[in-house]
Amino acid sequence: MKSALSLVFLLAFAGAGCATVPCASGFVEALGLCVAEDQVPDPTCTPGCIASAHEVCGGTLEDPECVCAPGYEGRPCEWGTVPSDPGFSEGSDTWESPINARIVPSDPSPPADPGFAELDGIVNCEGGVIRQVVEMPPIEAADPFVAEVTYRAFGVLDVAFGFNRAWTRLPTTGTSPDDYEWVERERICLGDAAYGGPVTFQFAASERGIDCPIGGGRIEVDRFSVELAEPGECPAPGEVVNGDADDPGDETLPWLFETQGDAVSGYIGAGGLSAARIGSPNLAFGDVASMQTVASVPLPSTLPSPALRMSWRATRDVFFQMEIGSFTAADSTDRALGTLLGTGADEVSTYCLPPWTHGNVIDLAFVMIGVPPGDAVELVVDSVQVVSDLRCSDATENLDPAFAAAPLPRTGTSSRGSTAGTFRVVVDAERARVVEEEPTGFLEIAYSSTAVNTLVDEWVLVPEPDDNGDPRVSFWANIPVQPSLSVRRFIGLVEDEEGDLVGVGDWAFYEACLPPDWAGRWYRVQIEVARDGSTPLTEVSPTERILIDDITVDTSASCVLGP
Repeated sequence: MKSALSLVFLLAFAGAGCATVPCASGFVEALGLCVAEDQVPDPTCTPGCIASAHEVCGGTLEDPECVCAPGYEGRPCEWGTVPSDPGFSEGSDTWESPINARIVPSDPSPPADPGFAELDGIVNCEGGVIRQVVEMPPIEAADPFVAEVTYRAFGVLDVAFGFNRAWTRLPTTGTSPDDYEWVERERICLGDAAYGGPVTFQFAASERGIDCPIGGGRIEVDRFSVELAEPGECPAPGEVVNGDADDPGDETLPWLFETQGDAVSGYIGAGGLSAARIGSPNLAFGDVASMQTVASVPLPSTLPSPALRMSWRATRDVFFQMEIGSFTAADSTDRALGTLLGTGADEVSTYCLPPWTHGNVIDLAFVMIGVPPGDAVELVVDSVQVVSDLRCSDATENLDPAFAAAPLPRTGTSSRGSTAGTFRVVVDAERARVVEEEPTGFLEIAYSSTAVNTLVDEWVLVPEPDDNGDPRVSFWANIPVQPSLSVRRFIGLVEDEEGDLVGVGDWAFYEACLPPDWAGRWYRVQIEVARDGSTPLTEVSPTERILIDDITVDTSASCVLGP
């Protein structure tokens, strides 16, 4: 912190009247004065706080001073121990565990810390987290950070680690109490959502399991801390790591490639003209390939309406899956961005990024899996960018509830099977649910064969129960009276108790209750259009179409159980 005397001395020699007298080389105008470029006053301070690295303007209006940003300490300011009690001391009051979680003493494996957080396997079904709220520095005054986690887990659908509304996943480390091993100091890049004010860091199960309500398994977290990232370890907000897919040199970070069977992957071209590719010279069963990079998605306050834009080309009538989030393996896709159906021509596609990605650092993966055997196939991707696209909704509970981003493709919609179904967001006043002067869009799923499996994944932020009732998700759909394919709804990964959605040949209202214990967290609602076990593989003529619109998250008395 500069003393009042040194501040007066600096300003006396900096000069005044910058509106009429230019500043000398190495000086810039600030608050009507010329000051050194590395000593620009914080404009929120009066008469001016000359901040150095990791300092912010503090004190009072009458006596402003530069202080270390939250989490930093000393002179000069250096990153301290964040959060409080990173080793989970028994009896600690800094960690909150509302239900199904506790802190227990360490039993020395690993022995470094006094205790660990233990989450029962029931969190897989009934929710429950362990969390701590930490005051984090503004990104302008902070270093790039990573979370460092020592944990182990079995019998749950991955471990969820969250910072405010951004969540990422950590894989389980075994299958039973006898073989789940500790993973020490796993590093996770922290995005925009982890900076600038109170941040809730929390651990939970990633999703409700298919074996609920029985549950089972365990999550244990031995240590959690926020550490300085290594140079180049994490992308800055808005950056896609090697988005141009340049063949790696000394200063270019690589994409990650994986293949099975006779599949191929890697870069094609050279230097600034290169691109990333997956494919097979003669596609056979068992040929699987993936390629992935990493993107840091800014908060909408930093970049309005975040979206992903990319150039690509794929073999005609061959489809490839795209995944976002935490990508684990080519044969284990789970968080759909969409499906690319090749035309053989160069394409440019833009996908609105759902709210759970905002402020997050996510994997972006392209996968060749489930493609019917045949001739040579390939997907080439280049120029991947995070951009602002004002067609994307500013909704915070789920992605674009009214499909106003038409005709952009719907994020989270994918098609699998020997024949790809088609899906598009369209604006069509004659088929819209309500007549509007400026109609928004709706999702159309079309199929002309029963060899189709089309999925719509919608991640919704579960609201707190209130006077209206418990949380629910609702939507409108236009389903044929007797469709050739079943239309099923899944809450989490569990099929809805009502079974197939019954079509009436016109727009109808559908709703499903969400688990109140998941309030404040993201939850998957899935609509699947696919054949059941008794449906033969046949052509469907004329083409059948299912329309979906107005996916809404709220609370309702119809979701309150009991008296």
